[in-house]
Amino acid sequence: MDGRNCVVTYDPLSARYAGRLRKRLGCAFEQVVVSDVSGAAAALRLFRGLAADTLYVPVVDETARGHLPLLKCLCLLARARNRFVVNPDFLVWEFGPLDCVYDALRLGGGVLGGCVALVGEWVRLGVLLRAPRIAVHDTDSGCVLYLETEPWPGAQTAASAEHRRDVVGALLQRGRAVDFATAEMPQGLPRGKGLGIRLMEPLYGYVFPRALNSYRHTAKLIAAVRRLGPARYAFIYQRLAPGTVAGVVLSRLRRLPLVVEYRESPGSRAADPGPSFRRLGARAQAVCLRHAHRIVAVSDGARAELIAAGVEPGRIVLYRRGGAFFDPARILPERIVRTPVAEPVPPRPVRVLVNGLHAKTGGGVTYLRNVLPLLAGDPEVKVHLCVHEDQRPLLPDDLGGVTVHFLSFKSGFWRLQFREQVEVPRLARRIGAHVTFSPANYAPLAAPNSVILLRNALSVAFVERRPVKLAYWAAVYLATALSLIVCRRAIAVSDYARRSTGGALLRLVGGRIIVVPHGVGPIFSPPEEASGREKFLLSVSDIYVQKNLKNLLYAVARLRASHPDITLKIAGRPIDAHYFASLKRRVRRDGLEGCVEFLGYVPPEDLVDLYRRCAVFVFPSSIETFGNPLVEAMACGAPIASSNTAAMPEVLGDAAAYFDPADVKDMAGVLDGLLNDAGWRRDLGEKALVRSRDFSWQRTAARTLEVLKQAAVRQGSGLSYTAAAVSGEPPPGPGPGPR
Repeated sequence: MDGRNCVVTYDPLSARYAGRLRKRLGCAFEQVVVSDVSGAAAALRLFRGLAADTLYVPVVDETARGHLPLLKCLCLLARARNRFVVNPDFLVWEFGPLDCVYDALRLGGGVLGGCVALVGEWVRLGVLLRAPRIAVHDTDSGCVLYLETEPWPGAQTAASAEHRRDVVGALLQRGRAVDFATAEMPQGLPRGKGLGIRLMEPLYGYVFPRALNSYRHTAKLIAAVRRLGPARYAFIYQRLAPGTVAGVVLSRLRRLPLVVEYRESPGSRAADPGPSFRRLGARAQAVCLRHAHRIVAVSDGARAELIAAGVEPGRIVLYRRGGAFFDPARILPERIVRTPVAEPVPPRPVRVLVNGLHAKTGGGVTYLRNVLPLLAGDPEVKVHLCVHEDQRPLLPDDLGGVTVHFLSFKSGFWRLQFREQVEVPRLARRIGAHVTFSPANYAPLAAPNSVILLRNALSVAFVERRPVKLAYWAAVYLATALSLIVCRRAIAVSDYARRSTGGALLRLVGGRIIVVPHGVGPIFSPPEEASGREKFLLSVSDIYVQKNLKNLLYAVARLRASHPDITLKIAGRPIDAHYFASLKRRVRRDGLEGCVEFLGYVPPEDLVDLYRRCAVFVFPSSIETFGNPLVEAMACGAPIASSNTAAMPEVLGDAAAYFDPADVKDMAGVLDGLLNDAGWRRDLGEKALVRSRDFSWQRTAARTLEVLKQAAVRQGSGLSYTAAAVSGEPPPGPGPGPR
């Protein structure tokens, strides 16, 4: 190895992203760009001769993930000590030969699918070359369907992207609504309420020969647009690309005018020099020119080339960049030019089915109460909620915009598991759900476009000793693993929750997991006037074995030697009855009846008062994926003493005093130090207030909506997104850095 680090990409990295990547990795690197290599044989030779200490494969954004299988398999050919994938959030995970077995199968399937598409395209081109150009329907619609025919992110040059922006901007300025059908979220388009993004699922698994990807993409694009629904368009606008006749097929299916933009012969730019692909590209170009009702030439040379190819001058419209501004009236066939319609075609909302069957206590209920109204507030989303009849009292009073579906069956753990697998997919099909969101570790396996929320700590099994509970957590882990394998996306409430899925499973599905922390409601706030805190410890959590409350009781018993008047208040439902009984026995044995209070469930408005008055908020949990009480206590300015394990340091940062949850002496020592040092408590309270500003339910809901919308996009979904959601950085929020 030569000690260097290499970053392997399909397209060159932008200077901005390369700088951010260099900063996050903490090292210099060289770029290896696969698109600079001509052909599969040259790529194989390049990587077989490549030697490096570490290879990084960055996924710049979700739409670039389609190149990942090819790049990972190519990296296996190189000599390298380490190979890592860098996710869009800069989380890093290692891969090896076993991790690439699935990728190799996907690549093989892509080659096979491309060959099938190529044969079908050859037959279709033969038919279209003999068919006459269709007569089009008259229409009053002012909407234009713009087909972005490039199958891969980064395929557009800066000049072509600027030209695309000018065309779309001119259409919008002249009152034309534009539906932009694309495989990637476009950047740089003009903002306007008339612009809708019809995002289709991009290809997964770039293959060689490269031309096969165009034919695979054409098939997906045609299927996606065919299922957009009954919307009517004034015309279809397509930029001519190698091997693409999607516009011709859709024009004939919908009896709509086709406008083709011509820059140069696509055959001259074909990536594969083989004669078969050149002939196929020439046939595709001939079909597009034959069936287009208008052809926009972008230069005098392009116009001359069209005339030389036998295109009638009357069908050619010349548009030079920097010349006359693009005017749709010049390119429409005269018989269907109408008064522009100012109002755009309304976007089709994303129907989200929230599976709330597992939200019965604690964080699950808190999550639904806070996130549901915010999800329903997005005009691009229609929210449906599925819950059991028994959960009625747990729902918020105001669920405007949410359609609630109640299931009625006899309660029971195993009955719930069975009915969930059957009833939720059935309901999703009935309401036409585009995505099913289960805010739990596992979900119905047959639900459409499933998204799960990794919030249960699977490592609880390591602290359990009871056989029944061990069997329960084993079942939860199996259900989580199956759900992760079949889901479209998974949301982890912390990086610890993401990592706790396990190494093998994380390597397989890590790219689908996005970290979105929970938030905190506005009701949790510091007192308006500073007041002295009372001498009691507060712990807030439903009572389970992993909450480690028994060790907290031991620590309180030790504290009484130096603080005989200390009181511990525990707020939370006794979910684990056996464990709760053991806690009460411990209270009696240690004579703590007068200084330990089990408050049971405490409503949020009363919890605020407890957070504001306690001397120290104690969080002794040994295993936690997030911990909602932590951010609630921080938002109220409470001094916090917390375990130093699991997700607690990730959530609290420097806003807590930490102890080892397994060491009672350490726990008691930290609490004793805080009780004796008012300045330390005041400093922690101030840091907690600052830290709490990193968390909000609005931010959680916004990032969750982005994940749900991405998951809803699949072949033929025909979903729309407004231009306002197209560009920009992801919402800010706490998140882990690179490993």
